[in-house]
Amino acid sequence: MKAMILAAGLGTRMKKIGEETPKALLLINNRPLIVYHLENLANAGYKEIVINVCAHADKIKKTLKDGREFGVHVHYSTETEPLGTGGGIAKALPLLGDQHFLVISTDIWTDYPLNQLPAYLPSSAHLVLVDNPPDHTQGDFGLEDGIVISSGENKSTYGGIGLFHPKLFNKPRSNIFSIIDVLNPVIAKRQVTGEHYQGKWININTPEILKRIDK
Repeated sequence: MKAMILAAGLGTRMKKIGEETPKALLLINNRPLIVYHLENLANAGYKEIVINVCAHADKIKKTLKDGREFGVHVHYSTETEPLGTGGGIAKALPLLGDQHFLVISTDIWTDYPLNQLPAYLPSSAHLVLVDNPPDHTQGDFGLEDGIVISSGENKSTYGGIGLFHPKLFNKPRSNIFSIIDVLNPVIAKRQVTGEHYQGKWININTPEILKRIDK
C-alpha cells in the first residue's frame, strides 16, 4: 500500500516561523517533523511515499531528496497554488495508483501505530479519530459501531490519519477542495469506517505548541 503525506499547507498560524520554514521541516529534537513520519511509515511497511508540496517546495525536496536515507522512496506532487487537502490528493492520484492508500497530515505529532490500520478496506475510507483539542472542541464526526457518522453529541476530531479509496477523488469538481468535502457524502451513506485513538496526538499549528513539544 502507498502512503501520502500532506505537506503543501502555507502554515499561516505558525506566524514568522511559517514564513521561513514549512511545517514539514519544523524541528523537533533537531530533526524535521516530516522525517518522523517517514521513519514511522517505513517501520510499518510503507515504502512508496507521495508528498505534495507547494510553498517552500525546494526546501522540502532538498532535505528529503528521494527518501532513501529514511528507508522509503519519495515521489513529489508539486502544486503551483495550494489545492486544499482534497485537491492535493486528487492531483496526486497518478502517483498513488488504483488501490486504497494511507494519508497523513504532516503537522501532527503522534505515536499512533500505523501497522494497526486495516490491511483491507471494505469501505470508501477508514478514519482515525482523536479527542477534541482545545481549539476544536466541537469535533468533526461521531462513531457508531465502527461506522463514522456526522450526527450525534459526542463527536471526535479527525486526526489527520486515514485510508482512502482513489475513487473518492476522481469525480469532476473544483481543483481546490477539502478532504472533508469528499467525506461528507459517503459518511451520509454510512460508507466510512473508523476508530478512536486515545494515545498521544497533537496538532502542531502554533509556535506555542511547537515549543511545548520541542523541549
